[in-house]
Amino acid sequence: MPRWLLLWSLLLFPMWATAVPQHRLEVVVDPANHLIEGSDRLRLSGPVTFLLHEGLEVAVEGGMLQRGERVEGEVPLRRWRLRPHGEGVVLRWRGVIHHPVVAFGDRLRGQAATPGTVQPEGVFLDGGSGWYPLIEGWDRFTFTLRVSGPSDWWLVSQGRGSGPPGALRWRVQAPQEQVVLVGGPLVRYQARGPAGVGLAVYLRDDDPELAAHYLQAAGDHLRRYQALLGRYPYPKFAVVENFWETGYGFPSFTLLGSRVMRLPFILHTSLPHEILHNWWGNGVYVAWEAGNWSEGLTAYLSDHLLKEAAGRGVEYRRATLQKYRAYAADGRDFPLRAFRARHSGASEAVGYGKALMLFHRVRLRLGDAAFTTALREFYRSHRFREAGWSDLQTAFEAASSQDLTPFFHQWLERAGAPRLLPRAAEWDGERLRLVIEQRQDGPPYRLRLPLAVTVAGRETAWETWVTLEQRRQTVVLQPPGRPLRVDVDPRFDVFRLLDDSETPPSLSLFFGARQRLLVLPAAADAERLAAYRELARRWQEPGVDQAVVLDRELDALPADRPVWLLGRDNRFVAQVAEGLAQVGAGLEQGGLRHGGGRLPWSGHCLIAAAPGPVASAPRVLGACERVGAWAGLARRLPHYARYGLLAFDAQTGVNRHKGEWRLQRTVMTLFLPGGEGTSPAPLPPRAPLAAQ
Repeated sequence: MPRWLLLWSLLLFPMWATAVPQHRLEVVVDPANHLIEGSDRLRLSGPVTFLLHEGLEVAVEGGMLQRGERVEGEVPLRRWRLRPHGEGVVLRWRGVIHHPVVAFGDRLRGQAATPGTVQPEGVFLDGGSGWYPLIEGWDRFTFTLRVSGPSDWWLVSQGRGSGPPGALRWRVQAPQEQVVLVGGPLVRYQARGPAGVGLAVYLRDDDPELAAHYLQAAGDHLRRYQALLGRYPYPKFAVVENFWETGYGFPSFTLLGSRVMRLPFILHTSLPHEILHNWWGNGVYVAWEAGNWSEGLTAYLSDHLLKEAAGRGVEYRRATLQKYRAYAADGRDFPLRAFRARHSGASEAVGYGKALMLFHRVRLRLGDAAFTTALREFYRSHRFREAGWSDLQTAFEAASSQDLTPFFHQWLERAGAPRLLPRAAEWDGERLRLVIEQRQDGPPYRLRLPLAVTVAGRETAWETWVTLEQRRQTVVLQPPGRPLRVDVDPRFDVFRLLDDSETPPSLSLFFGARQRLLVLPAAADAERLAAYRELARRWQEPGVDQAVVLDRELDALPADRPVWLLGRDNRFVAQVAEGLAQVGAGLEQGGLRHGGGRLPWSGHCLIAAAPGPVASAPRVLGACERVGAWAGLARRLPHYARYGLLAFDAQTGVNRHKGEWRLQRTVMTLFLPGGEGTSPAPLPPRAPLAAQ
């Protein structure tokens, strides 16, 4: 997720170099002493005011400075008034910038950040750090940056760079919102990407194999997105390893933490996501006052697109709806228009999940060709400009000749989600009548709802779409034969609140709950109990009622909340075993049996979510052969929340297995006479967007 949504472009709009003001920066960083020293050569037509970090001493050549008021915020800034004697002035500054890295957001989905620091481990400075003059009124500017530091340091910024480590020059001639400077003692690897884009990887340790993986993957993703959306807007794309765990996207580079970038799935999840942000957010700005559309569009065209291309689009959309139910559906949601940035599970479920489902619905309504045409035109016409939801709506309407105002108003301005319940199905030998209800609070939604009918004698299901706009509606269909069963929204194409019967037990139901319980085995030794309590402490978050008890303190497990049982010696393990039997799995002396095989206790940490008394209250068992493994899993398990079965190597922490439980029948299936128990016919194939 990018912290700042920026831009960079030179070749396509060279006239911008003279249309906006320019910073000409020369900077020296002294990491050992947290010092930064710099100058900025400016051409001004009159007096200006600017902000600078309060810890920096400032002087001017060719003008007069007046000290102004202190500006409170994340970083202490001082306002200065500058009156130039002529058109050209030079500002000089020197001082310490060193703010600690601190956590923010909820404990499970939150992150860590610093507003700016210069230290031996590395440098992180963005526009909010106040490390260069922030001239008020300069909403857009260009810059050149000469930066010096230790001789083995690579210091990375936007645009095109040149020079050796310790003495680099960066140049940007297209409008920018801020100047970003990151880096440290790094090793650089380079390659030439598609269409002449320069690729680079900066690592804190020499690792040619890891660098090669990133260079190859970055090139592949760039080719895919250039074919889909148009030319990549920057001269380079770089992956920079940070000195704390981050996942930031900046114009033409991404800043990833050491552990993050060594996770094997990052090459096919976070990396394409951050590359795509150079089109959405860093190539087309977000008009923040109108809502952040870029995260949902980026998630749809990266995370979802890649899963769809691999034949797992249905699985991904179901997981998106599960996340919404677990984290946001109990009153923690809000209108999509109000989303600005992710800071919790609920904000992610809305700003990423609900938004990507909105784009999915637009695509299905318009068709792939019109959807892609609209995105390409939106990018072309708004490149390096601000855009809002209304601009996207205009692009989709132009490509389809449809009025989408009611559609966008419904999904942007209204909190919550439709809750659907098929009630009856009747066949008179010619027509199929279905009764479908909307059971959410508030007025009914207007929905185009997909149906799949399994017809006697047909190898594939018959698919059709119906329009719902009443709280209880009867629809009449004429299938090509005798219907055996009807499945409502079988591909999870509609943003809606999943029913209990559609929600297999998973870790998300525990991590997303407002009330939850951890039960520790009283029989465990002191070391294990201490590890279990530390795990619970790290999972505690504001606004969540999380209790921790010993198993001997309970007569029975509560039925109104999810429960996490720790240790195979827990008194209540038998209840997990009973629940696992409902999904075709079981606990054995040597391990855990499931549909795909058997996972041994030996050498592993096994986590299994089993059905509880109600769908929202699963029983989760977590057992590790090595007690020290819990320290690493505490941070990682919330990122595996969609799964119901997990296995990790007890020594290395490497994930060995992840799986979701399969539900055989839900309330979204209706059987016709003579079709009871019939398996659903395969759905007709749907080409992924990546193939367009």
